[in-house]
Amino acid sequence: MSASTPYWSRGFSPEVVRGVPNLNALTSMCIALEAWRRGLRVSFTASSLHNFTVTDGETTIDFNCCRPDSLTSRADWLKLVRKWDTNQVLSTQGFPVPRAAQLRTAIVTETELRTHAEELGYPLVLKPNDGSGGKNVMLNLRTWEELKSAYNHLATVENVRVVQMETYHEGDDYRVLVVGDRVAAACRRVPANVVGDGVHTIQQLIDAKNRVRRTNPHLSNGLITVDDRAMAYLAEQGVSSLDTVLPAD
Repeated sequence: MSASTPYWSRGFSPEVVRGVPNLNALTSMCIALEAWRRGLRVSFTASSLHNFTVTDGETTIDFNCCRPDSLTSRADWLKLVRKWDTNQVLSTQGFPVPRAAQLRTAIVTETELRTHAEELGYPLVLKPNDGSGGKNVMLNLRTWEELKSAYNHLATVENVRVVQMETYHEGDDYRVLVVGDRVAAACRRVPANVVGDGVHTIQQLIDAKNRVRRTNPHLSNGLITVDDRAMAYLAEQGVSSLDTVLPAD
């Protein structure tokens, strides 16, 4: 239930990071501080900290968070943020991708929704076409009832205008950063989780994990919260209460 506190440089300490408007601004801070450390001149042009310029006196690059706006066309940017476009680009380049259907919530009928689901085959995933950070992604939908409920939530509660339906695949989730034709970095993305120890309740384990997350500059703004999806996930494992003490491991 305890963990050593990692060391973070002053510029990225949780105390500083918690003062930024949002996590996108943290991305800007990382790039801006490194540019400044290398002797470049940095100027922020928006109070949100999203927009800034970096220059060496001869060349100037405009940034929007991590995106070099002055070097990136809007068409290329949309291929990244729109899930359908990304899927098509990767597919045409020979990459294996989930089979998918694009659904416009203003015009898709219940019959069409069901037809797409049957053509793709269960289990399925629903997600906003232009979402990010895993927000409103509905995973492992195994029945028509589950799919219909998730779709209605996205369309009516979250007001998502375009929904991507995809086949569901299990496995590790990796984020790979490519610069030019070179892989610059890769990370394995692990969903927030707790593991039973045979002593503490699920809620106590969550509280302990959040204390650790508060020491991480990036995660300090994203503590584990329990929502309907989390409770449904617990129910799938036969757990009905956060007061449950899980067996060790």
